[in-house]
Amino acid sequence: MLEFSGQLDESVIILRPTLEFNQNQASAPTYLAYALLYQGKPEEALSVLKSSHDEGWAAAGYPVVYWALGRRTESDEALARLMGIWGAGASGNVPDMYAYRGQIDEAFQWLNRAYEQRDVNLLYIRYNPLLKNLRGDPRYLPFLRKMKLDGDGLPPAG
Repeated sequence: MLEFSGQLDESVIILRPTLEFNQNQASAPTYLAYALLYQGKPEEALSVLKSSHDEGWAAAGYPVVYWALGRRTESDEALARLMGIWGAGASGNVPDMYAYRGQIDEAFQWLNRAYEQRDVNLLYIRYNPLLKNLRGDPRYLPFLRKMKLDGDGLPPAG
């Protein structure tokens, strides 16, 4: 939630000791990598992902970190690996990867797939920094309306 609200320094402050306390914690390396990526530190983010003991969670970070490093082929391979590991269950993570990479049509295809599968990750669509590239697209607001997340009673998304 700290990352989603733009509190990246605080997120890093919480996640680093979490990993020191429990190096086998599954999701913390990926969330720390995302925070570092948003701070403009993709090399450090990659290092954190490589230290992860959970291949599945790390798989959700490699496509965007490699993309940020300009390593397009590795990003493509990592995205294919993510989809291979999680199969149909990756529908909520895959739109994030495509959106971050600027592949907007593919992101919306996967968002619709995630919607059909009722993927829980869609609850964070308004705040997920990986989806920032979708917010100016004319399909974004109708998608939020379809999910009943179009803004009625909600704070503005960052």
